[in-house]
Amino acid sequence: MLLQLYVNEPLGKRCQENMFVVTDLKKKYGFELEIVKKTKEEKLKNSSLPLFPAIAIDRVIVCEDKVVSRSELERFIAEQ
Repeated sequence: MLLQLYVNEPLGKRCQENMFVVTDLKKKYGFELEIVKKTKEEKLKNSSLPLFPAIAIDRVIVCEDKVVSRSELERFIAEQ
């Protein structure tokens, strides 16, 4: 399973919170993790990326523009 964590560069508070939950659950589930960063310049471009912070599992967005809780992310993982 591939989990993609979409974060702003530099990391904002919500991105940091999602990073903490993801890295904690990575230890439990052993999924592959890819971090996708969006810089300030990319924010100004018309991008096809989701609203950050976001999380995708196997390239399907499961959480967008919010902080995810541990229980929510575990539910998303179980549904895959």
